[in-house]
Formats: sequence, C-alpha cells, structure tokens
Amino acid sequence: MKKSLILAWLTITLGGFSQEKTSFFSIKEQKIGVQINPYFTDILYPKNYGIVSAMRYSVENSYNLAVGSEVGMLNYFYENDNTSLSIQTGVFLRYTFFIKHKIRPFFETQGYYEWVKNNYSIETHYFGYKNNTFFGIGFNYYLAPGIEFFLYKQKISMDLLVKLTHTNKLIGGNNAVPSFKINYHF
Repeated sequence: MKKSLILAWLTITLGGFSQEKTSFFSIKEQKIGVQINPYFTDILYPKNYGIVSAMRYSVENSYNLAVGSEVGMLNYFYENDNTSLSIQTGVFLRYTFFIKHKIRPFFETQGYYEWVKNNYSIETHYFGYKNNTFFGIGFNYYLAPGIEFFLYKQKISMDLLVKLTHTNKLIGGNNAVPSFKINYHF
C-alpha cells in the first residue's frame, strides 16, 4: 500500500512537471542595471565623500528567480587628500514576489570578491608627512530586501534596497547601507 502511494505521488508530481510548457531553465527576461551616485558619510560635513558606481546583468526564469553578475566600484575621498578605491565583482541571486504588479518586493543575496587600495599620509615626528599605500583583497557578501517599481512601461525600473551584512565591510564600515539601481528590461 505504501509503495503504491509513493508511486502514485511520483507519477502525479513528475507528470505535472512534464506537462508544463516552460522549464526551470527557460529565460523569461533579461535585465541590465546601472548605479552611479555620491555617498556622504555626513550630510552636514560633506568633506569626506565617495562615488559609487556599479553595472549588472541578470537573467530571470519563469519562477521569478534571477541570477546575474555585477561589477562595482567605490572611489572615496577624504578631506586630508587620502583616497580609497574599492573594486568588487561577484554573482547574485534574487527572488521577486508579485511578479505581475508594478511594485514588486524582492530579496537578493550577493557574494563578491573585493580589491581595495588605500593611499594615506601619516604625519611623523622627524620627516613631516609620509605617504603610504595599503592593498587589501577579500571575499564578502550581503543580503538585501528591497522594492522594484517600474518607471516606464515594463522596460525601465528602479530598485530600492538595503544591503545588510554581519561584517563591517560595507561602505564606511556600516552593517546596513541603502542603495538604488536603474534597470532596463529586455
């Protein structure tokens, strides 16, 4: 009896999947996203600022699951002529809810490899200022809940999200950073 129930369940389940017209791997839409915005550590004292830029490409299947890659850069300038350059490249996975609506919540996770170069000066007792350069590399990730809404028909959309991580490796050493992207769907 137990074997026949399992066999019936498998037949119905697998038969149901074979009747579908789309498979899990069929591409429903593709998307290119761009982000360029300033970043200020303090709005009232904007002498320390950065420029954030990123570009991404993703494909979405018929189950509202998107996978893609992103390349990003943060160029940060300090008031004392110190600079920091961070370049990230990684892959992301995103699930979108309410796919037929114009405002769609989503959840995204990304793992990325980061290369950092810091140029800074240190005032020494005998020699005045000494210039130093620090290089760093490493792996990081973030989780991000957000909302996507369409700006023009079903072609141009904007993502508003909050990147969360348990490490202090996001912009400015923060655990949570708001972000946005403009996307073109094709």
